[in-house]
Amino acid sequence: MNRKSLFFLCSLLFLLITVNLSAQQTAIYRDADLDLKEGIELYHLKQYGAAKVRFTSYLNRTAGLEATSRGDAAFYQAMCAIRLNQNSGEALVERFVKDNPESPKANLARFEMGKLLFQEKKYRRAMRWFQQVKPATLSRDLVQEFNFFNGYCLFDQKDFTEASTWFAQVQSEPGAYQDAARYYYHYALYMNQEYDTALRGFGELVDNKEFGESARYNMAQIHYLNGNWEEAITLAYGLVDGGTSEQQTEMSRILGDSYFRMGRYAEAVPYFERYRRGTRAMTLSEHYALGYSYFKTDQLKEAVSELELASSGEDQLAQSANHLLGTVLIRLDDKMRARSALSKAASLRFDAGIREQALFSYAKLSAELSLPNEALLSFKEFLEAFPESKNRGEAFEQMVGILASSRNYQEALEIMDQMPSKSVEVRRTYQRIAYLRALELFNNLKYREAIDLFDRSLEYGSYDRSTRALCFYWQGEAWYNLKGYPRAIAAFEKFLNEPSVRALPEYGRALYGIAYSWFSQDTGAGYDRAITFFHRFTQTPGQEEKLLADAFNRMGDSYFMKRNYQQAIAQYDIATTYRTDETPYAMFQKGFSQGLLQQLTAKIETLKRLVREYPKSQYTDDAEFEIGRAFIDLHDPAEAIQTFHAIIEKYPNSSYVRKSYLQLGLVHYNANRNSEALKMYQKVVTTWPDTQEASSALAGIRTIHMDESRVDDYFAYMESIGKNTSVSVAGQDSLVYLAAENLFMQGDCNRATESLSRYINRFPQGNFIVQAHYYKADCSYRTNKMDEALASYEFIINRGTSDFTEQSLIRASEILYEKSEFDKALKYYRQLSEIAQSDTDLITARMGLVRCLYLTGDLAGTITEATTLLSMSNLPVEVVREGTFRLGKAYVETGEMDLAFETLESVASDVKNAEGAEAKYLRADILFRKGNVAEAEKEVLNFLELGTSHRYWLARAYILWSDIFVTKEDLFQARATLEILKETYTETDDGIITMVDEKLKLINNQEN
Repeated sequence: MNRKSLFFLCSLLFLLITVNLSAQQTAIYRDADLDLKEGIELYHLKQYGAAKVRFTSYLNRTAGLEATSRGDAAFYQAMCAIRLNQNSGEALVERFVKDNPESPKANLARFEMGKLLFQEKKYRRAMRWFQQVKPATLSRDLVQEFNFFNGYCLFDQKDFTEASTWFAQVQSEPGAYQDAARYYYHYALYMNQEYDTALRGFGELVDNKEFGESARYNMAQIHYLNGNWEEAITLAYGLVDGGTSEQQTEMSRILGDSYFRMGRYAEAVPYFERYRRGTRAMTLSEHYALGYSYFKTDQLKEAVSELELASSGEDQLAQSANHLLGTVLIRLDDKMRARSALSKAASLRFDAGIREQALFSYAKLSAELSLPNEALLSFKEFLEAFPESKNRGEAFEQMVGILASSRNYQEALEIMDQMPSKSVEVRRTYQRIAYLRALELFNNLKYREAIDLFDRSLEYGSYDRSTRALCFYWQGEAWYNLKGYPRAIAAFEKFLNEPSVRALPEYGRALYGIAYSWFSQDTGAGYDRAITFFHRFTQTPGQEEKLLADAFNRMGDSYFMKRNYQQAIAQYDIATTYRTDETPYAMFQKGFSQGLLQQLTAKIETLKRLVREYPKSQYTDDAEFEIGRAFIDLHDPAEAIQTFHAIIEKYPNSSYVRKSYLQLGLVHYNANRNSEALKMYQKVVTTWPDTQEASSALAGIRTIHMDESRVDDYFAYMESIGKNTSVSVAGQDSLVYLAAENLFMQGDCNRATESLSRYINRFPQGNFIVQAHYYKADCSYRTNKMDEALASYEFIINRGTSDFTEQSLIRASEILYEKSEFDKALKYYRQLSEIAQSDTDLITARMGLVRCLYLTGDLAGTITEATTLLSMSNLPVEVVREGTFRLGKAYVETGEMDLAFETLESVASDVKNAEGAEAKYLRADILFRKGNVAEAEKEVLNFLELGTSHRYWLARAYILWSDIFVTKEDLFQARATLEILKETYTETDDGIITMVDEKLKLINNQEN
């Protein structure tokens, strides 16, 4: 083929390919154009979902091709997404604008995107889009929309000046947004304090359906701000029953204050009251206005006004003025402020007659305000300063009356003890006050001191029989807590023998207490008596279910100790019906007793129910262990083995792990699986060498070796674990220890300590080395040789887990805590919390952790452990109090004031104890720090009214009260409060007087 022919052929082929491709592309365009056309038609029919599908199809079909309408399709696709409120809308708009910056639709796309965000109240984001819009390209209607949207976005951001310029453009032209623009334009002027212009604009809108009411509302506020009281009243009166609750509240305020400023107090009061009901907090000036209105309408009890008529001078005129101020304030029933004014008058010595009257009135007023300590000190000062006063007799009568109701019981007793003679009324008061002081000591765990105070009350026991009976009751409780059970029984019996005690709430508790006292003596006769009194308690109406359950459990325990297991089961069974925290114990004891009666199937059923219904109880591991033992007794080794292995897996820190290994050894031995038995026994010896289980395991190991005639292997094993198999040495070890132990059991600690020390020195690796150290430590502890006790307790702790580890941890941590070695005590409390087998010991551990963590400055740890502690059930009252107090203090020191305030509430409810007094002060201080001055003052006044024997915190409350007066710019009251405190506070080395002097210096600086 020649070159011409070849060229012709190639040209023809190229032409055919080009024509084919062009035809294909034309077909694509034709199909895509149909999608675009249908999409636009659907878009105008507002079928945005279907339209978006067409536009997306068009864009996909023309991808990579230079189609002139791709920009239009992308625009409509984005607009569809916006109108469908799809999350992809904003991204599609951004992509369209980016890809088609010169498109005439780009500006519209930005506007539509901003509009959508505006409608969703996302004003900041809307502004970002509006800022990109060129309004010149928008239609006239859209320009008005655009201007209004811009104005509102700026209005929302409180840029009222800029917002008003946009609203101004809209309000001048008719349109859908004209009225709204007019309203917001004038509202922006109002917010910029251009009241006159705003007022005129709002006036033009009063008949507008949409904005008329809001316009009138704003006009009322402007008239009020301008001092046009009549106009404000006229407008507010028509609005006070309409609009939102907030608007009604505001109109009530305007009405009340406007009437007040016009001197129309009777009309002001109901609107102020309505405002008070609707608002969260009134301002100080509003409280003043309402109080003054109450005062002017003779509603003196409701008046809370503060009259600033006092002078802070130091001359005779100031003395007279303050005396008169006190007199006026008493008539207004503002007695606390009257007291401060009278105190100031009494502190100045220019006119003796005025001082005498002021001091006497001040003392009486303190008594009326239930401030017994201050009243007593003031009457004492009055009697010393004016011994011949005509009011001398009344002063003594007042003191007697105060002592009868005083809560500063210790000081009250001291004052009565100083009286040269006591009238019948004073003796009656002494009986009551001594009893109440004894209760304070009891609540502070000072049981011996409490018993002595109850005896002092009983010296005057003939005056009030109920108080006499209660003294016996609480002496019984105190002796029980001191483990003086015979004396407790005697005291409880005296209570029960008093007439009419059945009507007292303590009657049932006395039966309960005497029953426990007999029970705690651990004797056969004691159990019989305990059963009798527990039974009487359960038959007494009105007792708590928790105590009833406990009583039935203790009756069960008493029958159990007497080996009357059938009766024990009956009592435990009743206890389970109460469904209290005592139920798991009752179920366990019931099952255990069933086992002792060889009711093994019933035992298993009872204990399995315990595990099933109370899986988190402290008795679950006990129950499962006893189930395993029951299976052994039923000759079911497979179930026994499965049970003991489950215990090992589920309760790795339980003392029943070593017991389970020991039982597994026994089961395997009885099944002639000696090698498996040896593994179990050796595990016990290796892991828990100083326990009773280890001794039993060694006996099992010896038996297996003897059975298999492997004596040499036995000796080799014993030598490998450091045990001496020499009969003579082992015998000496045992004899020396038993002699020492016998002295300990006899209570002869001096000789026992010497004997135990000889054993420890002679047999440092002896079979009884742990027991010897424990008994020696116990004797050292009893004789207050704490360092020696600590050394032995730490020896036991460092040897690993034994039967004595838990108690050693308790004692060691206690000793270290008392020595202020908190870091080391913390370590032992932590160990104790991990191995404690009883709730009592776990509570001890967690309480110790809370104390040590707080004292070492670990506030986060304190909060965590205190929260854990307080989540436990059956906590003693004193533990709840201290744990809550420490938690609250930790919150204070970490700045969590709201949590601190809430946490300390329960502690602060009882200011008789030290924690309660400090908590009460802290709550007031928290309120003050947060700026809630009124509530802080209420808390302080409540504290002062309650009174407490913990004078330091009462004094701190007075200092805080002076700070409150300073905050209220009432320097006179602040100074008077501090001067009263300085005159009456007797301690000199606890920092209070220094604080007072510093505060007085600051007040002097402010006054000058």
